Amino acid sequence: AWKPYFTTQIGSYGDCGDNLFSCIISDVLHIWGTGNMDDMSYDWDDFYFNSAPWFNSSEQKEFSSIKIHHGVKSIGKGAFYGCTDFKSIEIPNSVEIICRNVFLGCDRLTDIMVNSENQYYCSVDGVLFNKNLTTIVRYPAGKEQYSYKIPDSVIAIGEFAFYQCHALTS
Repeated sequence: AWKPYFTTQIGSYGDCGDNLFSCIISDVLHIWGTGNMDDMSYDWDDFYFNSAPWFNSSEQKEFSSIKIHHGVKSIGKGAFYGCTDFKSIEIPNSVEIICRNVFLGCDRLTDIMVNSENQYYCSVDGVLFNKNLTTIVRYPAGKEQYSYKIPDSVIAIGEFAFYQCHALTS
């Protein structure tokens, strides 16, 4: 299993019930371990904030991409909410659940890549879908395309799937 020389444990005091870690190496945020990621964003009196170890509203840690390693089973609610600088993310075949609002505020995200062996999700041209291509989960907000043709197989559009996609006009 992949493991760097230094780590930050995900979750409060290490008691989130899972064995997940994160670190930034050469501007890539790595997340690895086994189990489910905690929810990282919370709505408190109409104020939405991110509690992820890689995000601090006063001094956001900088990274241009995210690599989630095999073993991570879920991506917690709002995990990357407000992380404005990263452009791509790699999701392994072990991820079974991607919670709500994971990519809100990710203005430069252009490419969501899902391992082809993932049984629950897939990506086509950087757009995140459920595995059988019937639901668009997320269109990256940083894509600069002016138009997008939704595949004929799609019967549902996920909540906030096209939120903050300012370049899209049709």
